[in-house]
Amino acid sequence: MCVLEEVETLSDHRYIRIEVSRSLRGPSRGHAADRAPVFPRWAVGKLDRDLLVEAAIVQSWLSPPLTEDVGVEAGRIRGTLAQICDAAMPRVRHPTRRKGVYWWSPELADLREACIRARRSYTHSRRRRVRDEEREGQLYAAYNHARAALKLAICRAKDAKRQEMMEGLERDPWGRPYRAALNKLRAQAPPLTETLQPGFLSQVVEGLFPTQAVHTPPVMAPPDDVREADEENVPPVSESEMGAAATRMRKSAAPGPDGVPARVLALVLDHLEPRLRGLFDVSLLSGRFPDCWKEGKLVLLLKPGRPPQSVTAFRPIVLLDEVGKLLERVVAARIVQHLTRVGPDLSDAQFGFRAGRSTVDAILRLKAVASEAVASKGVLLAVSLDIANAFNSLPFSCITEALRVLSSDRSCGTSVTTGSSVAGSPLGWA
Repeated sequence: MCVLEEVETLSDHRYIRIEVSRSLRGPSRGHAADRAPVFPRWAVGKLDRDLLVEAAIVQSWLSPPLTEDVGVEAGRIRGTLAQICDAAMPRVRHPTRRKGVYWWSPELADLREACIRARRSYTHSRRRRVRDEEREGQLYAAYNHARAALKLAICRAKDAKRQEMMEGLERDPWGRPYRAALNKLRAQAPPLTETLQPGFLSQVVEGLFPTQAVHTPPVMAPPDDVREADEENVPPVSESEMGAAATRMRKSAAPGPDGVPARVLALVLDHLEPRLRGLFDVSLLSGRFPDCWKEGKLVLLLKPGRPPQSVTAFRPIVLLDEVGKLLERVVAARIVQHLTRVGPDLSDAQFGFRAGRSTVDAILRLKAVASEAVASKGVLLAVSLDIANAFNSLPFSCITEALRVLSSDRSCGTSVTTGSSVAGSPLGWA
């Protein structure tokens, strides 16, 4: 809502502009909207491991021959994982009605109905054109009596159920008291992406993921025709590489758009590994990354102390499919190995995103430099830079040009086609 001060109204008043849009969640009164979820979800707590393994074995038997189209094959993998999950656990459904409270009883329902009848009789009497004050007083007294009886019965029912719950705490500590406390701790609010107005949500997304202007990076590698002789020298993904990538999976990570939890993928990976390795080999040979693995589920987190009306008050998290992250880990490990073996290696002063290093090492390095400056009676100046939205603002053309340097060794599998768009695609694939 805003006041249009620049618009002439030919009066002393000003126009007020109000933008009205339908909420993404639809109607919210009475009960949750009956709608299909945008992304599939499964109840991992009801997972049957035996059925999961059996379904994975059956799907490995029924797998069709591998195709050269990585997009089609990745879609088949997603469908296979969905069938395995459906066989081993139920899907999460939105509740259609709010459940009744645990202390409710048929006697309370009768008292509530009697209270509603008394209130309606009183209100109807007051609406008559010819009013009878004596009858209104009697109806109002009856309504107050029914309401007081309902309140007293509710208080007694709550006290009785609370006493019953406390007595059962010793017998069953993981029963109703534990579930009641757990429901209080569990977040009941919907995601921010479903509660924000569509117009404001678009502004937030555009601010977090700005449209990149055309940027021509400096040439860091010779032309592609110099390295055409090694274009087919891409080794297949080995079992050790697949195992190392699977070891780095966080079992408690939130799933991506396919809804498959990392815990489930880890349990069925032994039976689907040959098929996944074949898909990874085709992807590395063709230099193409499947489009469905480029899609992510956006989660917005409100920064503490920031006004929710500000576009910069949100921190984005993009959840990706675990299968696509397996391939990313394989390629990332090959790039690091190539940098270490062939070079040029990363700077010794870089501590972020490197194995065996952390911020503690950076602090110790800074402490050593400061101690050396103090011992030599010198002056030390520390400059700290904080680049706003650095990762999402980095031109992908710079990443593409840097990957051209590495493409002299095709074992990394990071060939980039000239002129291909890599915006939104990891590691420079088209």
